[in-house]
Amino acid sequence: MRIQKLQLSEVGPFQGLDLTFPKCGDKEHAEVHIFTGPNGCGKTTLLYALAAAFDFDYELERRFWLNGTHPHLRAILDHPKSSDESASQGTNQVYLGIPDEAMRKTVTSEDIMKFQRRNETNLFRIPVIDRFSQLFKHQRRRNSNPEPDTDWAAFSYAGRYATLPEPYIQGLEELEIGPLQGALDFQQKPEELLKWIALTASKAAIEQSNGNFQQAERFRKPIRQLERALEIMLEEDVKIKLQTSPFIVALLVNGRSLEVGILPDGIKSFLGWLGDLVSRLDRVKWEKPGDILSQNFILFLDEIAIHMHPSWQRKVLRVVQQLFPNAQIFCSTHSPFVVNSVDNATVHQFRIQNGLSILVDSTTTSEGVSVDRVLRYTFDIDARFGKTVEDQLDQFSKLRDDILQGDHGKLDALTALAASLVETGPEIKQIVAFEINQLSRILQQDITL
Repeated sequence: MRIQKLQLSEVGPFQGLDLTFPKCGDKEHAEVHIFTGPNGCGKTTLLYALAAAFDFDYELERRFWLNGTHPHLRAILDHPKSSDESASQGTNQVYLGIPDEAMRKTVTSEDIMKFQRRNETNLFRIPVIDRFSQLFKHQRRRNSNPEPDTDWAAFSYAGRYATLPEPYIQGLEELEIGPLQGALDFQQKPEELLKWIALTASKAAIEQSNGNFQQAERFRKPIRQLERALEIMLEEDVKIKLQTSPFIVALLVNGRSLEVGILPDGIKSFLGWLGDLVSRLDRVKWEKPGDILSQNFILFLDEIAIHMHPSWQRKVLRVVQQLFPNAQIFCSTHSPFVVNSVDNATVHQFRIQNGLSILVDSTTTSEGVSVDRVLRYTFDIDARFGKTVEDQLDQFSKLRDDILQGDHGKLDALTALAASLVETGPEIKQIVAFEINQLSRILQQDITL
């Protein structure tokens, strides 16, 4: 399963958008699409809209222009088991919005799920009329027993919500929620994660003591995969352990025990959402049993690097891209380090124009591109220094240009400004010295500071 295209009309800051998602990545790396742009350009709206292809959410509904002419979204999906006939009939499409007259004539009441937002305009959702849509709904139910032929899923997380609770375990019991219940509300369930870790580790120990070594390894594997991801981020040896006095989940980092409640915010956030994802993948009943990280799923990530130091921002998306090679990942970010960290991803750059968001460009990332270039061409930031120094450099350039045009009376102002600039730091000193030497050569005049 993958999303091919998203069309929006009168949703959030988008008056109209037709966005195609080309296949990228390779056999060993996930397909990654990155949304960038200034605050208010609709990056989060895009993620909510994409998630709504599978599960409707109020956070998206309230972004519709309910006083607009025809607010709606349409998602075009691709699934290997979908027939050409179903695709041609539009059954691999999801429509959410106010239907136009032509659409009202082509759908039946059974095709439409109706949502009422207080006493305002009705919105209609026409879902994918296909068996994989029904499977997803089935798995969302509490305490459901999913059908065994599930071959895809979808999950969402936001860095601003990701966290971990106090590590204390009150008891061992099976998780009450289904693996896809709340999977698209952009919030992980931290208490359920700690329960899963404690329960899974305990099951592994029991199977080991009973001599069922293969089954014990089956329980250990997802926790080891989570440990490996943490090791890459921290560049330390990491083990997830249960401790009995008190009964808590702890991390052993280079042999030193750390309660999860006192971990740095960046690691708590990463462990919180990634651990929740791994625990859900572990509980989904896949059509083809095997490595849960290699299953096909769609992942929506909103600002997952929000609490991270730049050195971690440079790793987090690359770790996820390598960890889930068969996933399709959509993420939003304000970090040039996140964009710069992955190879062969597609960056969709947005800009606000006349109060509306527009798509500027879609480009492919390369690890051979510098962070400076990403800042300039993806984030539209040319400044390299603080604002005061940038303003002085602009003034210096203007004085230099005026002098080159023959206004030699500004030479004293230029040299005074240059003398002030060279005191701000070695980089500025090098830039100013080069410009002064060039000016001296052109004017054939010795200019001293």
